[in-house]
Amino acid sequence: EQRLFPSYATAAQPSTMNKTQQLFLGAIFLFAIMSMVMVYRLVKYPGQDEQMQDVLVLVWNTPSHTNDWASFTEGRSIDDKTSILGHDYDRSCPIKCSYVNNKDMIDVADAVMFDPSYWDPEEWRRDPVYLPYKHPYQKWISFEHSAPSIIPIIYHMGYQRHIDIVASYKNNSDVPFTFMCHWGGGTVEDFREPVDFDEKKKDAVWVSSNCMYASAAIRSSYVKRMMPTLDVHAYGKCLNNQKYPNQAEKPLDHFGKAMRDNVELFRDYKFVLAFEYENATDYVTETIVNALRAGSLPVYMGAQNIEAFLPSKDAVINAANFASPEDLAAHLKQLASNEDKYMAHFKWKKSSLSKKFLKNFERCVFYGTECRICMAVARQHYGTPTNPRHTTPDVPAAPQASYALELEGHGGHVLIQDHHSLRLSYEYTLATWIRPRSFGDQRIIDKNHAGKVTGYNFDIQAGPHNKGYVRLCAADGCVMAKRGVYANEWAHVSVVYNCGMPSIFDNYIRFYINGELDSNYFCFNPTQSTSLPLAFGRPADVKATEGTFHGTIDSVWIFSRALEQEEVANLMFRIPNPRENGLVGYWGFDEEDEDNSYVLDLGPNEHHGKITDGKRVPSREKPLSLNK
Repeated sequence: EQRLFPSYATAAQPSTMNKTQQLFLGAIFLFAIMSMVMVYRLVKYPGQDEQMQDVLVLVWNTPSHTNDWASFTEGRSIDDKTSILGHDYDRSCPIKCSYVNNKDMIDVADAVMFDPSYWDPEEWRRDPVYLPYKHPYQKWISFEHSAPSIIPIIYHMGYQRHIDIVASYKNNSDVPFTFMCHWGGGTVEDFREPVDFDEKKKDAVWVSSNCMYASAAIRSSYVKRMMPTLDVHAYGKCLNNQKYPNQAEKPLDHFGKAMRDNVELFRDYKFVLAFEYENATDYVTETIVNALRAGSLPVYMGAQNIEAFLPSKDAVINAANFASPEDLAAHLKQLASNEDKYMAHFKWKKSSLSKKFLKNFERCVFYGTECRICMAVARQHYGTPTNPRHTTPDVPAAPQASYALELEGHGGHVLIQDHHSLRLSYEYTLATWIRPRSFGDQRIIDKNHAGKVTGYNFDIQAGPHNKGYVRLCAADGCVMAKRGVYANEWAHVSVVYNCGMPSIFDNYIRFYINGELDSNYFCFNPTQSTSLPLAFGRPADVKATEGTFHGTIDSVWIFSRALEQEEVANLMFRIPNPRENGLVGYWGFDEEDEDNSYVLDLGPNEHHGKITDGKRVPSREKPLSLNK
């Protein structure tokens, strides 16, 4: 002890601190210990102690009860063995993992998964896609398995901002998977079977029936230019010049059998033209796997990083290394007549398969992707509000539908008692979904004297081009959005008031339509405070049919702070956390109330309201408009 701590190895000395000093130091010591514990809880890896053990994923937009690509099967837990494409594998998962397609399960699902391939690659640019509301305890998943040009919506920020987890063939996604699978059965050792040059009597084979989507036309043109130099047998619908050996079997009746048939077909050929639908990083599909299993030499066109998916860089001939289709065909023609040079491409078969190559098979989309998605959901749920399904045993299996409030424009409204938190002043945000049926001087959110500007009034006015234009009246007057909304169409409208900054140039009123910034105005003074009640659908201080809303209102948000643009955009499909910063109130209109008499505030202040002359109508989805 004297060597290590010489100054502390002396005899104990009497304390010279008084009792107050000792208590002070003790308090500091206790605070330090508590701080260390809090830091530990904040920085520890999500899922360390409190990871969810039961994940329910709702598959939202698939047309059937099973997703074609990853066997997301209706109502089945991922806890058994199954056979996919002729290969048996263990579907066990460390946590309970279930997938459903019943949209009535939206309120109890831990995650909602979207498959962009079911949205037309062009229609979403013209017409909106419809999405549900996201609960605070839910994560949204984008399951991306198609070529990039088939699902261009995934590159639009308006779609990306709502997604929490991406499951994709892209190696940098949250849940990466590959198409390196045992198509039609077999094991990885099949790749090491020796090649007999003399058995390969034919030059090249190409199998393709996609002649239109993605880069198919370019690919077909490339093969056509190779044909005068190299004997290419084309099966399928594109450039077809051959019939399948067994005409009794339609090759795509059973996908697993089709893959096995293709492997057998390829065995007679020296080269397999493995041309992807699209040249995209990490997009490597089954053709290259089947060619390697058949003992043929793949001629590849596609991902620039194809070597990351191969047992050896010499295992393929990359079309990108040739100046033209004619040059590639001439090289293959020469190689086909030189056994030594041809067989040099198969030296890798004499060695053990690399860990990198084997890892790609472990990530096959069919083998465990369901479980890995559930695990990602469980990790991200750490520290978020708890799904009531996990804490309340009597949560119904099929919760009630979602609703909106319909008003006929004859005085129907919601009235909420005055409260100091509703007296907004220097900064605030008002937001809601509306589907107006007509336009005029119609109140949406109102805490103001009619005919005056004594509080705040968010309304909609008739304007040019048969559209309605939202307007805010507060403080010094009224300002209006520049972009109109259509009758009988849902629109998310919001206004952000920020007039408490020291510099005039930092003060503004901003309108947002469908999450996008519409217009910006200067403001100078705070909104005045009134003791009037808060009203939805009519002026706050009068009982009249004039100035009342004609249409449907859903999900009203009020914040006592100025939200940023990204926050406004994210708000569109999000039910807020009651403890969210600055949340004054959230009214979703989803209560099961037979006489339509009340609406609950799910925010922190419980500003519940009374409904007069309005009715609830089903409203589960809202449009995501990416073109307006």
